[in-house]
Amino acid sequence: MALAAGTLEKSRKVYSALSSEVEMLFDELLSSAKRGERFESEICRVEDQLSFAQRLDAKRELDLNELAVLSEKIGGELETAQGRADGAALFESEEKWASEFEAVRKSLERMAAYLRRMKGEVSSLEAKSAAAALLREAALCRSRLSKIKSIANRRGKAHARADAAARRLRAVKASIGKASSRLAKERLKDKIAKARAEISSHIMKAKSGRMTIDHKHLTFFSEGQPIRVPLTESVRFALEEMMPIEASLGKIGKGGVMLVGSHAHEGGRTVVRLGERVIAGDTVLYREKTYVI
Repeated sequence: MALAAGTLEKSRKVYSALSSEVEMLFDELLSSAKRGERFESEICRVEDQLSFAQRLDAKRELDLNELAVLSEKIGGELETAQGRADGAALFESEEKWASEFEAVRKSLERMAAYLRRMKGEVSSLEAKSAAAALLREAALCRSRLSKIKSIANRRGKAHARADAAARRLRAVKASIGKASSRLAKERLKDKIAKARAEISSHIMKAKSGRMTIDHKHLTFFSEGQPIRVPLTESVRFALEEMMPIEASLGKIGKGGVMLVGSHAHEGGRTVVRLGERVIAGDTVLYREKTYVI
């Protein structure tokens, strides 16, 4: 026999594994590229709806609700378009990776020829030379497959458009949040004023004391029993008017976050020191800020 059975079997396995990988990768990229053909129409529809949403002036609650429903619809369609962005990028770069596949297939043809030579009536030296050539071609084939995968993983114009649409959608949703907050403040104007007066009363009547804010209550600790004020929407707005703590209030209850601090009269001023307290395992994280009210 011209070549050891073990060497021949190893060469067969190398060729078979590479052939399977090439076909699977080609089918995967071709299928994804076909799905990406619909990206253009879908992202255009999303962009048109975003332009319409950004032009809407939601001054009334009815308009705001309409905008909120529209933003949710856009979000669903954008998610679908984002799922096609990889395919769209492949569709854009199809000439590049398709030409690489042609080179890979030619490598496989040469490997098949080496394999036939190894099984034929040739000298041992020729069979060994064919086996070595097959392994060199296999290495070249793997290198080209790596290049194809690199091309397939590149972000393209489709990703940039999807990212830009996502940023615009976040801006729309942020504007909805601000408008909703503005309308709620207008609706609760009297209750906010009453809540602000109550909070000020509790702070002013004690020389000093501690205070906490969790997801249910604003609690004052001074002399006597703790005073708990339900953390209603109007109380939250009142606190935001008195101190710029909107972001911190939004974190309350998430991951065990609560606000902890103190209040005192210092040199004719009322000073509140307040910060987020987070318990992470055995560690308590706390960073306070000082406000004059």
